[in-house]
Amino acid sequence: MFFDLNITYASDCNSLTDMVAFLMTLGYDGCSLIHKHCGKIWPQQMCSLQLFSPEELAAVKHEKLSRSRPCLRRNDSSELMSAKQTSFLQLTRITVVAEDQADVASVTQPSGQSVLQSYGIVALRSEKLVQQIVSTVDFDIISLDFSRRTPFSIRWPHLSLALQGGLFEISASNDPKDSTMRRYLAANSLSLFRHSQGRNVLITSAAERLMELREPYDLSNLGTVFGLTHEQSKAAWTSSCQRVNPPEESS
Repeated sequence: MFFDLNITYASDCNSLTDMVAFLMTLGYDGCSLIHKHCGKIWPQQMCSLQLFSPEELAAVKHEKLSRSRPCLRRNDSSELMSAKQTSFLQLTRITVVAEDQADVASVTQPSGQSVLQSYGIVALRSEKLVQQIVSTVDFDIISLDFSRRTPFSIRWPHLSLALQGGLFEISASNDPKDSTMRRYLAANSLSLFRHSQGRNVLITSAAERLMELREPYDLSNLGTVFGLTHEQSKAAWTSSCQRVNPPEESS
């Protein structure tokens, strides 16, 4: 089963529906729609992300099929019913970017925990406070910008606690054009894969627009470029995703 657990939740509902429907066309079995939050967590920030019904996704997918296949009649009920019967898992995710101790403290408060629990997946991002966060906050994913110099050394003592709690995420959107940033991405990814032995690593697209979506095997190829075997790279967007145990949110 193929998953992309990092699709930015857009304010344009039509654009977001197109993205989710296109993921189905690419062969994915599910995705997570994410809300990225920077700074302190407040009680009023409970999850408000809206998932799409099977009928909505089926209609968009059917429309796209109609455009690509002119011979397909728009009222072809058999194609529409086939699309409706295709199950596609949708999850909600919050990515909390913590810049200082106050941000971390807000996450550990009961009100902050309630906010996190309203989402299906919790991801944390803090290059400076990653070691403190993994020991104090329940999380599913650690998301870091590997295209820059990390303020800590990627070594096993630093990774072991984090890997017990969740997954390390590498996003395809971090694949930069700048040669220096590309070298950092390659070096940091190789170091992570070497010390984790390729386990508990997650590869996502982090797509914000339709054109940024990647086919599953594009993500697999990205993993092999950074030193994973084919099996390890495939696990980074299949079995690793299934380690996240979200509540039942699906269409």
